[in-house]
Parts: sequence; structure tokens; C-alpha cells
Amino acid sequence: MALGVLLAGTVAGWTAWRVARRDFDAREHMPLDLCNLSALLSLVYVLTGAPLLAVWMVCFAAPGGVVSMIAPDLDERHGRSTRAKFWIVHPGLVGFGIATALSVPPPPRGGWMLGGLWLLLAAYTAVVAVVDWRLRANYLFLRHKPPTRSPLDRMGPWPFYLFPLTAIIMATMILVFLGWSCMWR
Repeated sequence: MALGVLLAGTVAGWTAWRVARRDFDAREHMPLDLCNLSALLSLVYVLTGAPLLAVWMVCFAAPGGVVSMIAPDLDERHGRSTRAKFWIVHPGLVGFGIATALSVPPPPRGGWMLGGLWLLLAAYTAVVAVVDWRLRANYLFLRHKPPTRSPLDRMGPWPFYLFPLTAIIMATMILVFLGWSCMWR
């Protein structure tokens, strides 16, 4: 429970701090990136125990945190507070996902939940694409690759890198779910 509060509090607190300082830029500081969303959802999961959120935390948030730490999108334009938030949230998501997998068995119809989760993720991506278009932002790297080097550089130019990225995300979710299911047999 404490980790869910820490994760959600870090994202909400950082966002509120930016707004209070009048340093909030909607093109960069809204908690629309998937790891920020996952941090907020961790508290919702702690409070509700919703099986779909358990699947999200184990099969999506934890692997997403690992990927973000392998190729962080941090450069000189990000201040200390942003880097601190990054290094609290991403390892925290990995720990939260592992703790969830160790303490809660996968839901009985979890395989079907993966499909539902995938549809929710696709709908969320569509909403973020509209936000990106309206604000000229780049949440989820839907408009262009990050300015720093990343694994996306090896996946082709925009928009073609989105296809292998989608396949990697789907495969990772399935593999993690299968591992989680086998662990509880």
C-alpha cells in the first residue's frame, strides 16, 4: 500500500509543484505518459484490488518501468526534480509489479483481460494522440522519437517505429502473463 501511495503521490505532487511554480507546460508535464498513468493507477489498485489493474501492474507497468530505465528520455533540459521523479516512479513500478505478482494470483480469466487491457490501451493511445495533435506535444512518442538516443532509433523512421514497438509491447505483456500464471500453478 505504501508504495502505491508513494508512486501516485510522487506524480501528483510533482505535477502540483509545477503548477504552483507556474512552470507547468501542458505539452510536457501532464501525467499522460504510461508510467505516470501507471503510478496513479497503482493507488487505485491498492484501494480497489481490481483484477484488471493487477494485470496492468504486473504485465504492463513493471515491464514498462524496466524499459524506461534501460533507455531513459532524460537530457539537460530536464531539471533535478524531473530526474528525481523519474528515478522514484520507474523502479517503484517494477517493485510494485513484482510485489503484486508475488502476492496475488492472476485472475481466472486473465488471458481475456489481456485483450481488454490491450483495447483500453489502444483507446488511451487514441485519446493521447488527439492531445498530442491539439497541443503539439509528444506524449507516448506518437509524433516523433525522443531527442535522446533510444531503442526506437533501431525501429525505423516515424511513424513506422510504432508498429514494432506495438508488437514488442504485446509480446511482453503475453510473456509476463504466462510467467505469472506458471508461477502460481
